[in-house]
Amino acid sequence: MNTFILSSRWNTFQRFPFLRFTVFFILGIVARHYLGAKVQMPWIGLGVTTAFFLVFYFWDSKRFQAGLLVISAVLLFSLGAQRLSIHKEDNEFQRLMEHYAKVDAYKGLMVSTPEEKQNTYRSILSVYEILTNGSWIKVKGRVNVYLGKEEGKELNYGDLLWVNGQFDTIEGPANPGAFDYRNYLVYQNIHFQGFIGNDFVKIGETKGNPIVYLALKARKKAVKIIHHFLPDDEVRSIVLALVLGVKDELENDLIAAFSATGAMHILAVSGLHVGIIYGILSLIFNRLGQQNSRFRWLIFVVSLVVLWSYAFITGLSPSVLRAVTMFSFVAASRAIKRKGNIYNTLGASALFLLLYDPYLIMNIGFQLSFLAVFGIVYLYPMLYDLWSTKHWILDKFWTITCVSIAAQISTAPLSMLYFHQFPNYFLVTNLFIIPAAFAILVGGLAILLTSWWGFVAQTFAFLLLHFSKAIVFLVKSMSEMIYSTTSNIYLSTFDTWCIYLLLLSFIFGWVYRKMRYFHFALLWALLFAFSQILHKKTYMNSSEFSVLAVNGHSVLDFRYGKEAWLWADSAFLEDEDQQRFHLYPKRLLSGSASTSYLKTLSAPSLLLPFGRMVFFDGKSILHITKAIPKNFQPLEPIPMDYVVLSNSSGIQPKRIAACFAAKNTITDGTVRYPSWRRLSEAAALGVFEFHDVGREGFFSEKWAR
Repeated sequence: MNTFILSSRWNTFQRFPFLRFTVFFILGIVARHYLGAKVQMPWIGLGVTTAFFLVFYFWDSKRFQAGLLVISAVLLFSLGAQRLSIHKEDNEFQRLMEHYAKVDAYKGLMVSTPEEKQNTYRSILSVYEILTNGSWIKVKGRVNVYLGKEEGKELNYGDLLWVNGQFDTIEGPANPGAFDYRNYLVYQNIHFQGFIGNDFVKIGETKGNPIVYLALKARKKAVKIIHHFLPDDEVRSIVLALVLGVKDELENDLIAAFSATGAMHILAVSGLHVGIIYGILSLIFNRLGQQNSRFRWLIFVVSLVVLWSYAFITGLSPSVLRAVTMFSFVAASRAIKRKGNIYNTLGASALFLLLYDPYLIMNIGFQLSFLAVFGIVYLYPMLYDLWSTKHWILDKFWTITCVSIAAQISTAPLSMLYFHQFPNYFLVTNLFIIPAAFAILVGGLAILLTSWWGFVAQTFAFLLLHFSKAIVFLVKSMSEMIYSTTSNIYLSTFDTWCIYLLLLSFIFGWVYRKMRYFHFALLWALLFAFSQILHKKTYMNSSEFSVLAVNGHSVLDFRYGKEAWLWADSAFLEDEDQQRFHLYPKRLLSGSASTSYLKTLSAPSLLLPFGRMVFFDGKSILHITKAIPKNFQPLEPIPMDYVVLSNSSGIQPKRIAACFAAKNTITDGTVRYPSWRRLSEAAALGVFEFHDVGREGFFSEKWAR
C-alpha cells in the first residue's frame, strides 16, 4: 500500500519536473542566505551526488524512485546554495571591506540611470578602482550613491566618475518595523553607499552594456514623445507608469488612491501589461491555424520579437524582464504543443530567472507576480465553473471577477505582510481598472507608434487624455469612500505562512472532498489566532517610552496599552512622508490604532526654563531643549527615569550630570557632532552613560502596567 502511494505521488510530481526543480532550488537559495555557507555542499560533493543520481536513474529508475527523489532534492538544494554563493561575490565584498575605511577616492561606472529623489539623485556605481595610501587598487563592487540635485541630472548611464572621498557600509533600520533598506540593497549585491553631492569629476563616457544603453536611450525618447502629446501632469504620470514603467512623476496622493483601491498593480509594468500584449498577439494570430507547425513557430517568433521589443522600450527594467521571460516560456510551450502543462512552464521560467539572479526570490514583485499567475491558473477555472451565463457582457464581468478573486487569494497574505492593508473594494475596482489598463496601454503604445503622424497621434492622445481623467476620478472617488481600505494590519512571517497553509488546506478540501484537509485548515487557523493573541498580549498589558531616530527631528513616542501619543517638533508633525516611514511601522508593531498617530500627550507635566518634565505611567521624563541656566542649582541631582537631550539645549554634560541623576540619558535626532563629541568625552570620563539614537538607533523601554 505504501509503495503504491509513493509511486502515485512520484508519478504526479514527475509531471512537473521544472516546478519540482524550482522548489528545491529556491529552498537552497533561502537556506544559503539565512544560514550561511555551512549549508553549501563542496563541489566534489556535488559531483559525487550527481554521479549517484545518474547511476540510479539509468540502472533502474522505477526501483530506486524514493532514492532518486531524495538525491535530486539534495542536489537541487545544493545547486541553489552554490548559485547564490557565486552571485554574492563574497570575496570581492570582503576585499572592499578591508579597504573601505582607508579609501581617499574611487572610480566607478554608472550602471543605472540617475533616479530623482526629493533632494538628490540616486544611482549605482560599479567601482573598479580605489585610491588608498597613495596607490590605486583594482577592485570590484557596487556602491549606492547620492548626487547633488543639479549635478545628478546631468549624468547618464555609462558615465565614468572619479569620486573624492569614501563610501561607507549601510546601516540597518534605525526604527522598529521600518523598511530594511540595507537588505533591499544587499539583494542587489550592493553593500556600500556614499553621499557624494558634487564631490566628483566626470572622467569619461561609455555605453556600458550596449544593449542596456540603447534600451535606456529608446525609453528616454519614448518618454519625450509622451511628454509632447500629453501635457496634463496627472494623466501623463499614469501613462508613463503604465506603459513605460517610469514612476518618477507620480504624486503621493495619486499613489495612495490607487493603493487604497487595489489598483496599484496597474502602475507597475509587470505580468498584467505583458499579458495584455501577448493576449492581443494571440487574438490576432488565433485564426492563422495554430495546429499547423509552420504557423505555430511563426507565432512564437513574432511573439518573442514583439514582447522583447516592448521590454526594450521600457529600458529593460527588471519587472518587465521577469514578465517577458515568463511569457516567452509560455509562447515556447505553445509552439511545442505543451500548453496544457502551464505549471511546468511557469516553473521553468522561474528557474531560468533564478539561475540568472538568485536574489530575485527576495524581490516582492517577483513573489507577487508568480503567486498571482499560479493562483489564477489554478483557481480561476474552478471559480468560473461555479456560474455560467449566455450574456456576453455578464460573462466578461464574471471572468474579471473570477480572475480578481483568484489573484487576491494568492497574493493577499503576502501583500498584507508587506503593505499592512487590504483594499475592500478590489472586486469593484478591478471590474473597470483591468479593462482601463488594457485601453491605456494600447492608447499609449498607439501614440508611440504613430508619433511621426501628428494628426493620428494627437487623436489618440485626445482620447487617452479624457479616458484617463475619468479613470483617475473613479479611483480617487472610490478611495475616499467609507471603508475603502482595511489598514494597520499586522502580520508576522509566521502568520503569513499560517494563512497560506489555511487557504491551501481549505482549497484542497473543497477540490478533493476530504475532511482531513479541513482539519488541517482548522489547525492553521488556531495557530494564526494564537500568534495574533500572543502579539496583542505583549502590548495590551504594557507601557512604552521611545525616542525615535529621525535625522534632524526630535520625536518622542508614548504608549499605554493600545493608546499612543506623540511629542515631536512641528516640522515632523507636518511631514507625512517622515511619519509614514519612521513612526507608522513602530505604531503598527505595537498595535496602536491609526487614529492615535498624531495624538498629543496629555499627562501631568511641568514647564521649566530649559525644557519640559512629564510624568507618564509612573515614569519621569525630562526633555531638555535649552541650556540649563546657572541659577538652577539643586542641592543634589534630581532623580529622573529618562532625560532626553536636544541639540538646541546647548549641551553641557557636567551641568546635566550635576543637576539630574538619570537612569537613562538619550540624545534625539537633532544632536549634531560637536555636542555628541562633548558627550562622548564626558562618557569616557565616567560622568554618565548616554544612548545616541543617531548612531545607535532608536531607544525604547517597556514596562508592565
